[in-house]
Amino acid sequence: MPDALALIVVLVCGLYLIGLGVLALLRPQRASKFLLGHAGSAGRHYLELLLRLIVGAAFLRCAPYLPLPDLFAAFGWLLIITTLGLCLIPWRWHQRFAQQAVPRALRHLRLLALVCLLAGVVVLVALAYPAFGPTAGLGTADAEARRVVDARGLRQLPADRAH
Repeated sequence: MPDALALIVVLVCGLYLIGLGVLALLRPQRASKFLLGHAGSAGRHYLELLLRLIVGAAFLRCAPYLPLPDLFAAFGWLLIITTLGLCLIPWRWHQRFAQQAVPRALRHLRLLALVCLLAGVVVLVALAYPAFGPTAGLGTADAEARRVVDARGLRQLPADRAH
């Protein structure tokens, strides 16, 4: 089972995505201002990088226990690798890029909001899945409890990574 801190980080990430989606739908100007402010200063830039690393690591830690583990692991690696790339460039470059890219993305704010809502719901459903999925209610001593569902069907986990 993943540690509680990783689960909490993934849960907060899902809630954050849902909150951002709701904000973008109900208060688009406020969401735009929020998104434009991410690379607004060196402090915000480095805070964003730290949070991205933490969230990426949490997704990697939790991925084996979630449905579609490859998808969640890929998302974790995507966050970590892109963050490491951002660490290699001066924050002013990131700021300049954000000043160009974010306004273009904001032209599609409703779509961005829907994607955030969908992604947040997928994360929350994935976290709840072990409690309600095909192995729900099985004891950890039961061999069936070591199975998780992924895109290919049932996949056996090593005993030390069982539910």
